Amino acid sequence: MKPSSSNSEQTCSGLLGRLPGDPSLDALIDDAALLAAMLRFEAGLARCQAALGVIPQDSSHVIQAVAKAADYDVDELGSSAVESGNPVVPLVSWLARDVAAADVAASAHVHFGTTSQDVLDSALMMTAHAAVECLLEGLAVAADRVAALAQEHAQTLMTGRTLGQSAAPITFGLKAIGWLDGLDAATARLTGSRARLAIQLGGPVGTRAAYGEKADALADALAAELGLAVARPWHTERSRVVELASALGQTVAACAKIAADVILLSQNEIGELSEQRKAGRGGSSSMPHKHNPIGSVLVRAAAAQTPGLVATVLAAAVHDGERATGPWHAEWAPLRRLLHLAGGAVDGIADVASGLQVHESVMRQHVEGVGGAPLAHVTAAADLVHSALAGRPPRQAS
Repeated sequence: MKPSSSNSEQTCSGLLGRLPGDPSLDALIDDAALLAAMLRFEAGLARCQAALGVIPQDSSHVIQAVAKAADYDVDELGSSAVESGNPVVPLVSWLARDVAAADVAASAHVHFGTTSQDVLDSALMMTAHAAVECLLEGLAVAADRVAALAQEHAQTLMTGRTLGQSAAPITFGLKAIGWLDGLDAATARLTGSRARLAIQLGGPVGTRAAYGEKADALADALAAELGLAVARPWHTERSRVVELASALGQTVAACAKIAADVILLSQNEIGELSEQRKAGRGGSSSMPHKHNPIGSVLVRAAAAQTPGLVATVLAAAVHDGERATGPWHAEWAPLRRLLHLAGGAVDGIADVASGLQVHESVMRQHVEGVGGAPLAHVTAAADLVHSALAGRPPRQAS
């Protein structure tokens, strides 16, 4: 399968598009991955239809072989999609052409009984499922690293700050527990949304009429084939997409909370935290003495973009009739961008947490500067940390 030659136009590539991002997740949602998922849908559909006697086995074998060997250019497919409004129409045309070259009779069974939205929705759900798996793995790593900070600094005194002003003392471990709770909540939300990522199989108007009494069995088989949940046709019922977008937004926000605290406490005037120094990281083009918290800065950049994308997906969720006139098309780019930004935020905050420098003596000086630390505050904070960590499983290696 040929990669796109116009990298600057891809969702997560180009001079600026990779910032912030996670290359391992980006590879799961890029144009090549989406095209592969669409072809996998067509091959899987033919396989399941033949197993149920909907189409001949000979036709299924040819379709599967051609789909597996297809080497289509994503740029050419994207250009061809302009005329039909989606990339499935030209893709099916090409696939039928190539199947006919091998077996004319088999070409009549390409894409049998299905429609463009079935293919693209299912392909987007397949790529999203893989991306969410990657996100959950990254969140587990980030949570482990934050939990380690909380445990290590359960009694490390620091100044609590409310409304931008010094308040009563807390411990850094307690602050880290707040970070951890946000990551855990995002993990739960993403896990729930992943369980609802389902195949789309409805045919032209969502009736599955072409499959007759075998429709439900075909949907079950195809869902198992593609690794997605089974569902009734949801062409214009977009709760799955909205839930995923919202969960991604929450994930970025949880990471950005950590980033915001690190940026604040890394300021020269405070100096209680700093990101790990690495060659070439956090440098300035004009002030070589600076060490910018660039990991946290990029996570905050992701958070600044996320709300508008979630809002776009929500606004696009109102679909008319049995096939929407525009809202469906409006989902594609923001959903993929949200996956990209969430990947970058999770990967970035895991990296920040792994090398975070905690300047305990500076923290203590600031507490003493506002009148010391009543023992009750220290004890209460430490107790909260220990109780929060008591129920967590042993940390994973990271």
